[in-house]
Amino acid sequence: MDDNPCQWMLDRAEWRALLLLEREDLKVIWHPGSPDAMVQCSLPYGLSRADIEAAIQAGP
Repeated sequence: MDDNPCQWMLDRAEWRALLLLEREDLKVIWHPGSPDAMVQCSLPYGLSRADIEAAIQAGP
């Protein structure tokens, strides 16, 4: 992740999220403990910053 400026990791006590800055949207992949429980969504860049932050912080 350190070598790719388009990938970020967010660590919380209950889950981890991989943030991927893609061409058309922001892809979020949550890892809530086990790899089998992975959840993902894509958020369009047209959303407000507050809406994107709220969606990511809400978790999987």
